[in-house]
Amino acid sequence: MPHPDVFRFELRSNDFGWWADSEDKKRRSEIITANNTTVGAGDGDTIWTAFCVVLGDHPGLLNSQGGVAFPFGFITQWHSVDTTVGRGPVLAVNVSNNALKIQTRSDTGGPSVVNQHYSGAVPAKGDKTYIVMQATFGEVGHLNAWINGSQLVNADTPIGYYNDPHAILGYPHWGLYAINQPTTDIVYIANPEWGTTDLSARISSPLPVPDLTW
Repeated sequence: MPHPDVFRFELRSNDFGWWADSEDKKRRSEIITANNTTVGAGDGDTIWTAFCVVLGDHPGLLNSQGGVAFPFGFITQWHSVDTTVGRGPVLAVNVSNNALKIQTRSDTGGPSVVNQHYSGAVPAKGDKTYIVMQATFGEVGHLNAWINGSQLVNADTPIGYYNDPHAILGYPHWGLYAINQPTTDIVYIANPEWGTTDLSARISSPLPVPDLTW
């Protein structure tokens, strides 16, 4: 941590988080909620999350390399409880291929169907980008999202694999999760918060982030 409440994630080649990453040619540097079978968002729960993201060097998140388009570079993802088969995150902020995207998945379309609610320019290296999201999980879901104080998403949308036999439809990850490749990519996450407490004050008054050497 370069500063209190600023987390630095450095992702290198072959940084595997669990056995499936190596097989799936993926890599990650993340912090993840413990006890994910009991802590997180349940069906019908409305969760707030707020944080600031700053990109460091990120060559692996830019244009496709070798003609291959990389589908994801998740800086935060809310994941289902998976034990044998890894499915796509039910709510994610994706910064791959020169775009910042806010995406959801659900049982309405299945794990392979990505609902994209926003796509905009990826932040430049060193820029502070403040993100606030309010998400209601379940078949009757809703998503609001603000970036740097502007609301960019206000959508009725299912969120989560609501047919699962689990009480938790999503639990949070922070950091960087991407395709395995021979690059070193750095992301900073500052002041990550989540829970049922209303965080709407963070939209116009985000927690301060110091000026560091990004």
